[in-house]
Amino acid sequence: MSLASLVFNAKRGKSEIAYLVITDSEGKIWASTENQAEVLSSYEPPPEINPQVYSEPQKYWDQKLGSVYHITEPIAESKNFLGLVHLGVPESKIKAQIREGKQGLINTLSLILVFGFLAIYASSSWLVWPLRRFTKGIKEAREQDWEAILSVPKKDEIGQIAQSFKEINQKFKQTQKRLDQEKIKQELELAHHIQKVLLPQSVPQIEGFEISTIYQPAQEVGGDYFDFIWIDQENLGIVVADVSGKGVTASMYLSMLRTSLRLVAPGEKDPKKVLVKVNQLISEDLEKGHFVTVFYLILNIPQRTITFASAGHNPLILYSSAKDKFQFLNPKGIPLGLTLPDEVSFDQNLDSQSLSLQPQDWVFLYTDGITEAMSSERQTFGKERLLAALGAIKDKPDQPADNFSQQLLEILSRFTQGLPPTDDVTLVALKYAAPPEKEVSLAKKVETIVKSDLDDITP
Repeated sequence: MSLASLVFNAKRGKSEIAYLVITDSEGKIWASTENQAEVLSSYEPPPEINPQVYSEPQKYWDQKLGSVYHITEPIAESKNFLGLVHLGVPESKIKAQIREGKQGLINTLSLILVFGFLAIYASSSWLVWPLRRFTKGIKEAREQDWEAILSVPKKDEIGQIAQSFKEINQKFKQTQKRLDQEKIKQELELAHHIQKVLLPQSVPQIEGFEISTIYQPAQEVGGDYFDFIWIDQENLGIVVADVSGKGVTASMYLSMLRTSLRLVAPGEKDPKKVLVKVNQLISEDLEKGHFVTVFYLILNIPQRTITFASAGHNPLILYSSAKDKFQFLNPKGIPLGLTLPDEVSFDQNLDSQSLSLQPQDWVFLYTDGITEAMSSERQTFGKERLLAALGAIKDKPDQPADNFSQQLLEILSRFTQGLPPTDDVTLVALKYAAPPEKEVSLAKKVETIVKSDLDDITP
């Protein structure tokens, strides 16, 4: 039987009790002889009663009962205040009992009070223990597991409240998880869209050269970027970059980089000057800890030369058909956006290089998504495997650049066993496709024309 029922039934057959009310430390009614519907409502003592007076009868007038003695008794356990017992006894009943026998009345009331207090104390302790445990569990659950803490092994009101809390918490966690997943999904879709818009939709078509690209985005959007920027009619800028970080933040930084490059690059044939200016434009807008690595190459089409600079990016790979070997070319440079000490200058730590291309030479720009691609055995693809894959050029030097890029993707896919990439995979391949015979034939044709013209003007 719950405390509320116990107290409510305590008045039956006992007209000497006007009322008995038990409240908690906050004044909420836990049990009452008057109306069980009052449980959990705030207790209001009679107006004439001083609620601060304990253990002393206070007399007041009630229209129905006449003079009534009100007694307030605190309930405590180990110096912890738990609540109050409010007892009302009509004066008329007391006088009637006194008339019948003062001593018997005193003994009876004493026994009632003693056993009543004992019963109330025991019932209150029995009720408050799970409540106290439940309250402690709520406080601890702020930083721990709700389900493990909110365990009150009772089937009464407190146990039902605890179970309700656990169910609410489970639903809350499920809802929060769905919201988090939906938010991540929306951010990834936005980042993919931004990155798709930033990347070129086609490659330049240049007589005597072939350009092919590989771009394979990761599930968690990375910060890879490549682009083609016309410097003038004879010079083409080729850029491959990698922004630290992932998601929407990386995409926004790529947008800043793209805008800055397209603003600075046109008309400027020195890649070092371009990177120095771009670094000045974006450094203040990059958050601390974020940076951008960039490899920027300018192709001079008539002269068949390339000039390039690297801001801390992966080295350029050159295949020399004349020497039949690969070279890693990595001019000195540090990433864009880093906060440097006063004594360190970005432009003084940036070099550029130039070289002439020969027919059937290849140039490769790439990001670390290729060399750091991982197999199911947790092995990385690495530079050695990349060079081995590029070695297919030696077997088929005349193959189109697009065919080679497709072969490299297949090799990478076999190595990773079809696992989705954890980072963006980006590569730009540039091939000087004019065969040596064509160059010789063209030279002889020019020589013949010049000789013919000289013969015509000779007297």
